[in-house]
Amino acid sequence: MYTVSDNDIRRVAGVIHRNRQIIDLLELRDPQYVAVKRIVEHVGLKIASAVIIANALVAYQLTSRGEDYWLGFADWVIRRNVNAENVVELHRRFLEETRYNRFNVKAKIKRIYLFYKSNLFHELLDDPLRYCYGLDGLVKEVSRVLGVSPESKTIVFAGKMYYYFCKASGKKCTGNIPIPVDRRVAFLSLTSCMIRGCSKDLILCTRELMSKYNRRIVIDVWNKVSLITGIQSYRLDSLVWLLGRYLYPPRRPIDTEKIICEIQKQFELQECYDDLYEILEVFIQCYDNEFLRVP
Repeated sequence: MYTVSDNDIRRVAGVIHRNRQIIDLLELRDPQYVAVKRIVEHVGLKIASAVIIANALVAYQLTSRGEDYWLGFADWVIRRNVNAENVVELHRRFLEETRYNRFNVKAKIKRIYLFYKSNLFHELLDDPLRYCYGLDGLVKEVSRVLGVSPESKTIVFAGKMYYYFCKASGKKCTGNIPIPVDRRVAFLSLTSCMIRGCSKDLILCTRELMSKYNRRIVIDVWNKVSLITGIQSYRLDSLVWLLGRYLYPPRRPIDTEKIICEIQKQFELQECYDDLYEILEVFIQCYDNEFLRVP
């Protein structure tokens, strides 16, 4: 049975709050944001808003890293004369002809067809920035179009990627949405001790927390962190997701120095060693599975 540690939530939130400038720096260097910015610059706001949301809706069970998937998608879109009439066909071809997203392609194509045939698609063509003023409204509308829970990982992830679209367009966002619960987020929720009670292998516990039966536990934990820090949940995701890249899947021993050096090199954060060290330490305080068990 999983339990929530409020003491550890406050500890993690305190560290993030003290080093909150890291989130601003990481967002600008996040390969997903870089991909979104390139799409916006090359195809314009109208098509960019739609293809970014549509692509987020099929960004699950990938056959590549998420970073590579989005950069590859940006390249695909930029090299073609995409417009409102051919966008669904070009998007279908991307899924069928590239190596990035090969699992359950038929179901994913069905998803993008649902989106591109919806009123939401045409609303975005008319006013692509309309949901920057209410991300929660976008998530509700996307969930209605697909007929799935507004807390589903891909639905809230579409909201997070639309936030990147707004940011790349020079717009601020209002409205909060849940953190997208993927394996990296679930895993660091455990290794930070904010969620306890893992009596199995860490990977198995991570999978359990991602299920629809336990996802709410993870969402509630990060909502508390968001409330304490004053940082929206979807912005916390940028930090957690990028750190998770270096910590998941679990391996021992952890070479903290090596991980920090890799992050500094990848994201040009040479001046942020102390900040990164404090953040990394609080996220791995319960990396040893024994500490995750309920006393």
